[in-house]
Formats: sequence, C-alpha cells, structure tokens
Amino acid sequence: MELKSFLGQILTSWQVIMVTVVVVLYILLVSYVTQFRHRAKVEKAPKKKTPKPKKEEETEETEETEEKKKASK
Repeated sequence: MELKSFLGQILTSWQVIMVTVVVVLYILLVSYVTQFRHRAKVEKAPKKKTPKPKKEEETEETEETEEKKKASK
C-alpha cells in the first residue's frame, strides 16, 4: 500500500506534471515544424511558357537580313 500511495504522490507532483507538459509541447512543436518543412519542399509544376507573338518589324528585319545573306553568297 505504501508503494502505491508513494507513486501516486510522485506522479501527481507539480514537477512531474510540468515536465510532462513541456515534453508534450516540445513534441508537438517539432512535429509541426517537420510537417511545415516537408510541405514547403513540394515543387509545383513549372508554368509552360507561351511563345511571344512576333512583331511585324522583327519579321521584316529578319527577311531583310536573309536576303542580304543570300546576296552576299
């Protein structure tokens, strides 16, 4: 009987309760941080780049440069 009452007093002492609360909070914090970091590493699919429409001036310039190249040959 003495052992049961002694263990009951130890387990209900404020030091044991405080240490238990601190350990539980620490475990929750660590699990939250690891979950947060794991979620941050998930990569999203890269956005597809759409080709930019060519301007009329650029097409005229490229045609002129092609003609000059052909003429120089």
